[in-house]
Amino acid sequence: MKTLQSLLTACMLVLVAGGCALSDFEHARVVPGQSLQQAVAIAGSPSMQRPVAGGGLASYYVYGPSGWQTWRVLTDADARVTGVRQVLTAANFRDVLKPGVTTRDDVLFELGPAGLQTDYPNIGTAVWIYRWMEVTTSMRVDLDFDRTTGILRGYNSYWDPCPRSSLTCMGT
Repeated sequence: MKTLQSLLTACMLVLVAGGCALSDFEHARVVPGQSLQQAVAIAGSPSMQRPVAGGGLASYYVYGPSGWQTWRVLTDADARVTGVRQVLTAANFRDVLKPGVTTRDDVLFELGPAGLQTDYPNIGTAVWIYRWMEVTTSMRVDLDFDRTTGILRGYNSYWDPCPRSSLTCMGT
């Protein structure tokens, strides 16, 4: 009996901890077909919005210190939700980030706002840094853009040396 009670207690703790790992957005349940007004009433004000082709709107909900989760809600010209997606994923980075092809506008649409943007005028580079989670591992991806053309030169994805700190932490 005592073993069963311990097992049930452990299961409850796992369920509670798992529920806490969800972002506010995941709890909100924004789904396609809702109006933009309903989505905002459910999930709150987005961190950023930008127009998209065809008269629609992309709304971004950024969670965590300097990112980790960014949810993109797409609406059509009638202000109806057409898609909801967590955009900071390894698969999305792999599909979106094409050095020599991808532009800053492409990245902004696909990934939302970067946690940190830094310009290096002396070498003609702009770097955007995103934090994200690979299952339970805190990761970072640095995007290196040509300052003049806005074209992605390359990117690096790596383990985040300071997962609980600001993006300016240098691993100390």
